[in-house]
Amino acid sequence: MTETPNDTTTKPADPDHGIDPRTVPGTPQAAAAQGLGDPALDEAPVGYVDVQMRKRVNRRKAKGLACMMGPDFPECKILIRPWSARPIQIWREKYGEQLRARNPKLKSGDDLDPADKIELNRSTAVMSIMGLEGNFWTGPGEKHTFAFPESGDAEGQKKARAFVSKFFLIPFDQARPESADEIDMDVLQLLMGLNEGLSKVAYQEIDRLGEHFVYGSTEALDYGDSNQ
Repeated sequence: MTETPNDTTTKPADPDHGIDPRTVPGTPQAAAAQGLGDPALDEAPVGYVDVQMRKRVNRRKAKGLACMMGPDFPECKILIRPWSARPIQIWREKYGEQLRARNPKLKSGDDLDPADKIELNRSTAVMSIMGLEGNFWTGPGEKHTFAFPESGDAEGQKKARAFVSKFFLIPFDQARPESADEIDMDVLQLLMGLNEGLSKVAYQEIDRLGEHFVYGSTEALDYGDSNQ
């Protein structure tokens, strides 16, 4: 019987596109690397934007980021969702439309009047609150202690919002014109400032600290040093 000679033809190598197949989801190389815990997949290469890290941080932002409330609120923290979050943007848009509907003199494209702008910011600030932490006294026999609610605890979030809305960010009541003077504008400015500050924190910093991230914690140390 005649033997068939071995095929010595060399199979052409796979084309090199400059992409590490371990980093492409769905490839056998990626599956193997993930199973081995390949450290090459833990961090983006130098000079590359880490898309996975941004997704992690955005999920964390959606749950709320802890912030120190400053020297007027010793040892108190507030958990807020940045105003850039989709649910907050939707709320702000819808409430802005309601405020416009109350003022028929406004034309399309006109800015809200100053009072309505304050009301829009007040409402947005309240809706951005995801939790409180600290002790508050609202009168004789009225002590309130808050701890950050667990993720997904809608009732805990509502409780924190209701407290801030009742005692600090009082909504304007047309039946009570004096309510316009009851809102604590310093607290409104505080929340607006925290939101602006959070937007400037690098994603890498939030991701690096994870659950330990607290905006303003270094400022809190400065407050303590100044009292010595």
